[in-house]
Amino acid sequence: MKKLGTFHNQQGDMIVSDPAFLEPDPEFNITIPVAPDSTWTVWYNEDDQPEINLVYLTIDDHADIAADDFDILEGYAVVDSSQLVVMNTADYGKREAIDWEIRNTLEFDDEIDPFYVAISDEMMEEEIFLFPFGVAVQLMGDGHYKVRVRRDADQVTGILLVIGEHENFEEDFE
Repeated sequence: MKKLGTFHNQQGDMIVSDPAFLEPDPEFNITIPVAPDSTWTVWYNEDDQPEINLVYLTIDDHADIAADDFDILEGYAVVDSSQLVVMNTADYGKREAIDWEIRNTLEFDDEIDPFYVAISDEMMEEEIFLFPFGVAVQLMGDGHYKVRVRRDADQVTGILLVIGEHENFEEDFE
């Protein structure tokens, strides 16, 4: 499990979205109520199953988390564009700036990993970026994903993005 960084949620509510849509639309986007004024840590893990990539967002600042701790919120979905974002609903209009920065920074070729994790405005490694208001995942090829959440005392304390091809979801994450 690798810690990638943190971002801050000021007003509560985060949206999981295909950024191709101009407005937060419940048909294409998932809004998750979270505690306002909360700091979220982003973790990344692809060690167990290379064909399934896991991106965790938690209020806890420790790596003692597992996919089994999260309940399925939505069935699998397809992203029409090449990105998936999780961000503060108040900052949803900034998603085009994320798209622009990622596309102008990354070089696309056959040797690239299946997706890029983008999180903050500080470059952490060659293909990892941090945005202060959320996390963006650069998808390559098949853009299926699921969203899971973890709750403590009816409060969402974690979000899990499960990203991969649909056949792998049927086997491992249904």
